[in-house]
Amino acid sequence: MTRYWTNYDNKGDKLIAFGNGTLYKANPRPDEIEDIVRDMQMNNFTAPGLFGIPVDYIKDIRLQEGNDYIQVFFGKDSEEHLQIKDDATRQEIFDFLKDHLPGASYAVDTYTRFRAAKKPLIG
Repeated sequence: MTRYWTNYDNKGDKLIAFGNGTLYKANPRPDEIEDIVRDMQMNNFTAPGLFGIPVDYIKDIRLQEGNDYIQVFFGKDSEEHLQIKDDATRQEIFDFLKDHLPGASYAVDTYTRFRAAKKPLIG
């Protein structure tokens, strides 16, 4: 199964995809996005500039309220940010990853009023 999310504006990652047991991200030129998606649908994941993380390597996925990215922790001490400006798309990708990466742990970090005021109060 291949699932992908595209972004044609200049903010965030242009292409995030899940397929072939790997989580992919890429930032191609806008006119190349459809070609890469078409190749992915035909099970060809060899496009230049396509960064992939095998699902076996992914340990932890974090979504923090107020940040425009999802953190993906993999390997020994490696981390990748999936930049997604749209809140609904970011939540959709996070939920999809929770359902399709059974070996990883997940965390949603939300700010309460107390937590938001804690550092200024300490200062």
